[in-house]
Amino acid sequence: MSKMKRDRSLKRLQNSLAIAVESEFFQMIWAVDALRRKNGPDVQAIFSHPKEAKGVKIGDKYAIYPWDLEDLLNAELVTKKSIGKRNRKWNCSEWGGFAEVLNRLKKNHDLDYEQNSVPENILDTLAAIGHKQFRWQRGYFNYNTIYRSAVLYSGAETQGHLRKILGCSLNDFSFCGFALVSNFLGSPKLELPPDASELGICPETMEHVISHISKPIDTLRNDAKHLRKDGLYNTYSPSILRQFPCAVFDEQQLMCPLIDLLVYRFTEGVYYDAISGPDAIRNEIGSNFENYVLSYLEKSFQEFSVSGEIEYGKKGHQTKSPDILIQQNKEITLLVECKATRMPFDSKFKQADKNKETEKSTEIAKGIFQIWRFYAHIRCGKLNGFAVNENALGVVVTLDAWTTMNHTKLNQIRGDANSLAKKDSSICDADRKPVAVCHIDDFESLLRDSTESTFLDTIRSSITNKFAGWNLYLIHKEKYPQIKEAKPFPFKEDIGNVLPWYQKLEQQG
Repeated sequence: MSKMKRDRSLKRLQNSLAIAVESEFFQMIWAVDALRRKNGPDVQAIFSHPKEAKGVKIGDKYAIYPWDLEDLLNAELVTKKSIGKRNRKWNCSEWGGFAEVLNRLKKNHDLDYEQNSVPENILDTLAAIGHKQFRWQRGYFNYNTIYRSAVLYSGAETQGHLRKILGCSLNDFSFCGFALVSNFLGSPKLELPPDASELGICPETMEHVISHISKPIDTLRNDAKHLRKDGLYNTYSPSILRQFPCAVFDEQQLMCPLIDLLVYRFTEGVYYDAISGPDAIRNEIGSNFENYVLSYLEKSFQEFSVSGEIEYGKKGHQTKSPDILIQQNKEITLLVECKATRMPFDSKFKQADKNKETEKSTEIAKGIFQIWRFYAHIRCGKLNGFAVNENALGVVVTLDAWTTMNHTKLNQIRGDANSLAKKDSSICDADRKPVAVCHIDDFESLLRDSTESTFLDTIRSSITNKFAGWNLYLIHKEKYPQIKEAKPFPFKEDIGNVLPWYQKLEQQG
């Protein structure tokens, strides 16, 4: 394929986006996203569309994927405008106009991939696709995400830091966020300043929050170009909408084209506000993550005895166990390490800075090593009172999807773990039990769907060649299709304890 063909495709895309009126384009994306949502509003008055386009499922003729909508918004933001020339503008009020510009974007992505891809990077590409799509497929607007995020950032150090960064408490930030979400579920626009007095939100707090999650449209465009300077139209370039999901038009109107990204900003996205603080905050988040996983396990399984980290050994030279110990019939059947380390963006989507990437992924390898070391210390008699089941396992639960569809990364992590183990003479081959690595979303889904026995069997199966690279919940679905009823979310009654606004609204009905 010639470079000329790719350049021609890019030019056609730019020509389309250049004559799109920005506020109309944002409204079009909001309308298409509303069609995609199960209970989305009727948008026919502002966006003409085939009736078959509403409520479609993946694979249907009119199926639209949210990651494509995010790509389209980013492409529009980085395109120089030429509205007014020859009195032309792009049709953003009909399905045909949307479909045409989306097809041009996808054609450009395909040609760009053909031009730049090399066979040896195919596995990296699959991993990048996984990072891009899987989180969207799981969704952001759910109890797990809302509660987990609130718990992670509930510590005193973190709360104090966030108050300085956000200009308000995390509870107020979250409350304002979901007040905004409730508006954007029914309309793409909100007149400024909004009146949320009925909810007990003062104007100053709402103003602080809006200024933190939005930018004037011209500023947003400039920041998007800077953020994506290494590939303005590349599907794997970073998205400015993750940090600023809303845009201000004419100083008087707020628009949010993708509601899920607004939810993300008030839940998981708080991580990037919190992590700008001192190391004490990172440690606090890590400790909260461990407690969250432990509590989830306790609430999910009655036959397991679940306990937290212990210290053992001589005073002054004590060693810590893995974060969570699971026993069944008085035998250790599973050890769990929790790692709250986040992936650098380049590790997910591009050729990363290998030094930076290795430094962070070594934490995951260390988790595997810590599991093996504990099994070795039990075998060697360095601590008493524990029996190990002959089929005992380990799992490292991560806050980010380090190994999603990424065999290369997983093999590297396991290689690093083996290197650490070779330096410890107490660890023998028998101690190197099978250890899975999984993302917290995947782990929660498995807890929701499994019994004690199917839970352990799924983790064991994930380390076999047959299921290498599979998500745990998909392995469970494949092996146990007869289990159809999921457990209810175990922390629903606790949400109000970490987010007082939630409890307040429930009491008000």
